[in-house]
Amino acid sequence: MHKIEKKYLKLLNPGMGTENVGPLIYNLIQIIRPTNVLEVGLGYSTALIAEGLFKSKTNFEEERKSLFNYYSHKKYINKEEMSYIKNLNPEYYVKSYKPIHICIDDFSVENSNAKLVLNELKKNNLLEQIFLIKSDFRKKSKEIKDKFGKINFIWFDCGGPLEYQDFINEYWSIVEKDGYLIFHFTFSYTFEISNFENNSKYKMGKMIKNENYNFIYEKIKNDLYLFLNKKKMKYEVISIIEPHKQRQSSITIVKKLP
Repeated sequence: MHKIEKKYLKLLNPGMGTENVGPLIYNLIQIIRPTNVLEVGLGYSTALIAEGLFKSKTNFEEERKSLFNYYSHKKYINKEEMSYIKNLNPEYYVKSYKPIHICIDDFSVENSNAKLVLNELKKNNLLEQIFLIKSDFRKKSKEIKDKFGKINFIWFDCGGPLEYQDFINEYWSIVEKDGYLIFHFTFSYTFEISNFENNSKYKMGKMIKNENYNFIYEKIKNDLYLFLNKKKMKYEVISIIEPHKQRQSSITIVKKLP
């Protein structure tokens, strides 16, 4: 992981807040192994998603080969490899694994690394596996579904609460069952300076929830619940907060249940 982070260090913009989230998404892809990935808003995370999918595909091929050698008795299997093979589910490897990475960005954010990341991926021979849509994400769900099918992993890093709502309302129907939607910056905190002691010469900061962003969690719990309940759908939600930050400090993961 450190080697990959170092490779794309020039893409890391501290103000975008993905220095911890990017590696997390990279590892989630190793765990989930999604087939159709949709990313809204390009940047540092784009490179880590691309690398994560490449590693998942490489691992899949190696594991598939090991299983074949094991069951066909065509190769000696050492104790270490045997231990790993016993963890694998043979049924999972019946179908091939060819993940798709779809990216949407209108390239309107001036301090974004959206354009630079494409150059870096090209240098590392990963650009060919990406399908780029230069556009706003709105009114693109039908085009995506018709061309690629349903999506089972989404990283949404674009705008704020209003954009989250628009995305959920339009794209939920094209998310596969057991698919994951990850939204960046769903919680925020303001920074208030206050005296802890009346006679103190020093002031210390106090983190306070910002109501402008706090309501998106209620949106996910309430409005989305009503939307899904109407369509007889189920979901799970978990939010992860970075308490040391006052902005770009959270993600919310929504899993669509069967």
